[in-house]
Amino acid sequence: YHEENEQPMVIVTLGAGHIGKQTLKSMSSELLEANYLWAGSNFSTLSYNPATEELVLCDQLSIHNLDAELLSTRVTALHAYAIHWREQIENHEAPSQQAITLANDFSLKV
Repeated sequence: YHEENEQPMVIVTLGAGHIGKQTLKSMSSELLEANYLWAGSNFSTLSYNPATEELVLCDQLSIHNLDAELLSTRVTALHAYAIHWREQIENHEAPSQQAITLANDFSLKV
């Protein structure tokens, strides 16, 4: 729970996985591009938690319009992006495997 401008909000945070400092460095440009106008994060914020070394997706939803269906739909969408970013981390940490990379328009290329 959080209040912004006296509006009650629910904060939703989904972990995308552990990201080592070296991988974070090598992915920093990609992560910043994805965070730009929320294009690669489904309108959530990609963040790094230095205490846990975890990449997380964070979003806020207004309590006034929130119901179980909306919350479920939003968490499901964010979960898909968390899985995508977990795969990106794994690909960067194991470059010998075939990598799935992001195109500039954030569509997936194999």
